[in-house]
Formats: sequence, structure tokens, C-alpha cells
Amino acid sequence: MASFGIHTSIDLATDSIRAALISQNQEIEYLTKIPIKLPPHIFNSQSVLNQYQETFLKYIKQLDVPTPKVSYTVPEDTVFTQLIVIPNVPEEEIPEALYWKLQNLLPRSIETYTKDFIIVSKNEKEIVALTYALPTYIIQFFGKIFEQLELEPVLIEPRSIALHRIVAQNTKQLKGAFLIVDITYEGTSITIATNEKVFYTQTLPIGVNTVIEKLQITLNAPRDEVLEKLKQRMIPKEKILETTNDIASKINTEFVRLSTFIREKTKMNPTIVALFYNTSEFYLVEHFKLSLLSSFSKEIKVALINPFNLLKIPADFPRELLTTDLAAAIGLNLRKE
Repeated sequence: MASFGIHTSIDLATDSIRAALISQNQEIEYLTKIPIKLPPHIFNSQSVLNQYQETFLKYIKQLDVPTPKVSYTVPEDTVFTQLIVIPNVPEEEIPEALYWKLQNLLPRSIETYTKDFIIVSKNEKEIVALTYALPTYIIQFFGKIFEQLELEPVLIEPRSIALHRIVAQNTKQLKGAFLIVDITYEGTSITIATNEKVFYTQTLPIGVNTVIEKLQITLNAPRDEVLEKLKQRMIPKEKILETTNDIASKINTEFVRLSTFIREKTKMNPTIVALFYNTSEFYLVEHFKLSLLSSFSKEIKVALINPFNLLKIPADFPRELLTTDLAAAIGLNLRKE
């Protein structure tokens, strides 16, 4: 746990909101999820997001948060992430050096962002830093909501950092670099990391919604009809796999590129260790997972873990939450070297 102690972690998305409390002895004491339906990418526009203040207030209130302190994660595509190389300057000068580099990369004024960074590597000549910039209006937006609910936000971070913390707890025996894959409704994030640090995060605009849109074209049917047929298991498995296989091959192309990047930068061969799914479309998850696992290049080692295997799960805990919604990452050594 972080130094601020036991708290409730809230995962915010446009199709659901989740809350979990994990005690210091790694037991899940509280977990709930509320499905919601909001337009995609609303976090990326201040004027649009402000229209949903009462909506988020209502949903977060429904979580019935059991602790006064909360942390929350925001969708990866709301956070500007960039690897920046600067000269090897004294430690106290690093923030300013990154500031001048970052201001030329952001789509809006740098003063409208809240910024942070992680040192990825350092040698006699240069420093490589992974920088994060989150629009300050998002922090202010949820700050007002938490204030009304008398909750104290102690941490806000991208999902990639939160997921890395979970995975790192479970991969202490793994040496070298690994990939964390996070498939959401709107996109797929790929995080390169070791147990000690995150090297890089990239979000591809390919997610569960992409599958649905392609099925609409394939079946020549409106969205609501496609969703209903999926729920009723009326679409043949082969038809769904045609779509998910096509998308998985595009994701795999990026895996290969990033794996090459890892080998060049770290001299380590990467391993894909965890697949996360942050979507309410449960009936597509298994197809997507099967397509991804079958499409992975033979150059990439796959050793999936259950990122929650250190947690003591109650016997009556809903299995579907662990296998789809939180961590569809079951099985070990799916591909031997």
C-alpha cells in the first residue's frame, strides 16, 4: 500500500465506475461496480466534462465509499505521456529542463496541465524521463465532487501506473522487462516496465468499441441490434473471431515494435505478463483474449499471471469480476521458450 494507508481506489471510465478497498494484509474487503453509459472521450473536453458533474456525483455517491481517503485512476487517453531526453543536469534542475522540452509537445498551454515524471535511465551524458501531463481541469472537476461527498483524494494517476503497481507485486521473481496490456472500451494501452519502474506507455485507438463497430459493418446491422445479439449469443463464434483476430493482428504489430524497442534500450527480452480488461462488454472479452493470445509473435514470450493472486479472495467473490472485469490473465507458461 502507499504511504497514505488504507483507502478506497476508484477506477473511472465512461462505461463503468469501480471501487475497491484492499486492506494492509492484502484482503479484498470491499468491491463494487456501477455500469454507466457516457459518451466516449468526455474527459478530453473541459466543456463536455462539466456537463456531467451531477452525473458523476450521483454515481460516485452510489459507490458508498467506506473510507474518508480515496485514490482514483483516469483513462489513459486523458494523460499526455512522452519519453523525453535531456542533458545530464543536477537533480534539482531536472524539472525545469523537462518543462522547456514538454511545453513544445503539449497540444495546449503547459500551464493548464499538472505534470510529473519518472527517471527511466541515466548516464554521464543524458537523462531519459517518462513524463506525464494531466489537464488540471480534470483534477479540479473531481476535486469538487469529492469535496461535496466529504472525501479526501490522496492520489490521482493513469491506469497504467496503478496496474503496474498491481503486477509488480506479483512478478517479483520475474527478471527483465515485461509488457502490461490493458484493453478498454475505447482503446488498448501497452505499458513497458520492470518491477522497479515504468519505461513507456502507449495507447492505441483500438478497443472493444472497435470490435462492435466492425461487427456492425460485417452484419450490416445497427449498434443496438449487434449488442443485443452478442448478449443473446446469437452471433456465431467464428464471425466474432474474424473481427477480433483482425484487430489483434494490428495490436500484435505494435507489440513487436515495442519489444524491439525494449531489446535495444534495455538489452532485455520482454515478456507479456498481464492482460487487463476495463469494459462492461463481458461477452466479447474471451474472444478478444483468444485472438490476442493466438496472434502474439513467437518472438514475444507469454507468461500470463493472475495479477491478483496475492489477494485473499472470499469464497463467494463473483468470479466474473476477476476473470473479465478486473484481470483476464489466468494461466502460466502459455508459450514455452
